[in-house]
Amino acid sequence: MPSLSGLMARTTTLLRDIAGPAPQLPPPPGAFERGINFGGGPVTVQGERWEGHETALRTGGLSVPGAHVAHSRLVPTPHAERGMRQMLNTGIFRTTTLDITLLLDDGAYALVLWIMENHQSHWHRQTLRIQGELREEGVGDLERGAWGRYGPYPVTVNSGMLNLTLDTGRPDVDAHAMGLSLYRVAT
Repeated sequence: MPSLSGLMARTTTLLRDIAGPAPQLPPPPGAFERGINFGGGPVTVQGERWEGHETALRTGGLSVPGAHVAHSRLVPTPHAERGMRQMLNTGIFRTTTLDITLLLDDGAYALVLWIMENHQSHWHRQTLRIQGELREEGVGDLERGAWGRYGPYPVTVNSGMLNLTLDTGRPDVDAHAMGLSLYRVAT
């Protein structure tokens, strides 16, 4: 039997869906290349089909050494469409530092990282490095249930590999991410 809080969360989400669609975010520059739902299955996010975590690990060139999978049942704030809610409620994490490597054709991309706070408010304050370069501090510093779309970050791949590192700088806090999307941009 579902808990009262779980039933209330589902009712709130249903009422938001009935009241109107979730707001659409402006697309990043370029053509959608791929999206990965960390920790979850294939989903459609803002009209684009994303691959699931296991498929990306097996055949999509994804490597996340030492990462664990997490699932939550939060109602994202602000409201998000169904596929995005599914993506935001799954994720990968690792104590202190999460390394993500993805085999990718050489070229220019816009990278977007998706994070929702699934533990407690302002718990996951992370530093993001892409290709070894510091890109942003404070990534994921959110209220519980809130989510953020970080980027788009311009990135050039010239070795067939994309490398991201999220680091909390604290041994008692895990680094985490829910999804990643990439857009091919003209050079």
